[in-house]
Amino acid sequence: MRWPCTGDDRECGKRARPIIMTTVAMIAGMTPIALGLGADASFRQPMATAVIGGLLTSTFLSLLVVPVIFTFVDDFERGARRFFAARRAASPDPSQPRQRWFRALRRAD
Repeated sequence: MRWPCTGDDRECGKRARPIIMTTVAMIAGMTPIALGLGADASFRQPMATAVIGGLLTSTFLSLLVVPVIFTFVDDFERGARRFFAARRAASPDPSQPRQRWFRALRRAD
């Protein structure tokens, strides 16, 4: 099994940095509203809490779950290609199946 960040680890930082920076900035902006500070906090507080929860969930999904699922699917695809390539190499010439069938009938006679 390969991990999503094998090889050049700088590529993972390039992918993760803007996602994390955006999430932190949005959470920092929504925290005063979620804490109930400011005018008319009772009306905006549930929305801020939902936004923060959605940001945390989407960050978790985009940085951890999606790369892991991609790795599993990629490994499955490579295994399937290897399996079918080995099966194709082990089978006789696919352009000759009828002759093989007719030979089997002639032997049965």
